[in-house]
Amino acid sequence: MSKEEAAVYVQMTNAIDVNPSKFIELYNTHPEIRYKVPWVSRAASDSAFDAMKFLLEQGHSPDERCDLYSPTPSIKDAARGGCLRCVQLLLDAGASINVESFDDNALFSAILAGSLDCATLLVEAGIDIHKTYTLEDGRLRNALEFAISRGCTDIADYLGSKGAVMPDEVPHQPLRQGDQILTTLQAWFQADVPKSAGTIGLGRDHGEAKLRWFDMSSMDYPFLTVFTAGLSNEPVETPAFGEAKSRVELMMHLPFTWPMEGDYTKDAAFQWAK
Repeated sequence: MSKEEAAVYVQMTNAIDVNPSKFIELYNTHPEIRYKVPWVSRAASDSAFDAMKFLLEQGHSPDERCDLYSPTPSIKDAARGGCLRCVQLLLDAGASINVESFDDNALFSAILAGSLDCATLLVEAGIDIHKTYTLEDGRLRNALEFAISRGCTDIADYLGSKGAVMPDEVPHQPLRQGDQILTTLQAWFQADVPKSAGTIGLGRDHGEAKLRWFDMSSMDYPFLTVFTAGLSNEPVETPAFGEAKSRVELMMHLPFTWPMEGDYTKDAAFQWAK
């Protein structure tokens, strides 16, 4: 995208929800940027009904996907904002409500938004309320379980009235001894007390988390391993748990030559990891 196109993009992004007439004017006068940005997805994320209606009339796909991070479909973005009109507009335009992928399930976004209206609309459109996903820790998740975990009792009651049931609980499985990566990690955390690398701030009112490190480098594995201890005091969103918040620690590998002690650690070039 050229510098001129980037400037137009910023103007269109700023206008898409607050000034749809301006957005449409820029769209019509700058054909070079019409298809360089997933505008339907952007309109869905901003609950920009008028701009979305215009874009669909121009032939843009109702299944357009976000271009940032995980590529979520427009209908999921609209449901996440709790915009009933936008969800209806996309359904009327033929948007898919396929739920094979957890990341595509718009019903979960409606639950996250706490929008019974959007959830009802999606269910009436035929979205699968029984689809169950296995999370990375072995737990099962479906729409009813997610609604209950989010405290959305109205949505949970509605899903129950439609025949939704809780998924069977799956017990946590122990580490597989044959898994080289897991057994290596297990050995690290059973080793002697690791060295301290200071602390990192968790933002206002959240205190700090300790940074620890292991020197487990070898010719086959030439890395230092740095990990947090205390970050899990605060719930955060993680891919493993979808849009629900869970508690995690973070781990990072650094070159074995990375200074963790002494005056070199004061060098700004080596401080970004902390």
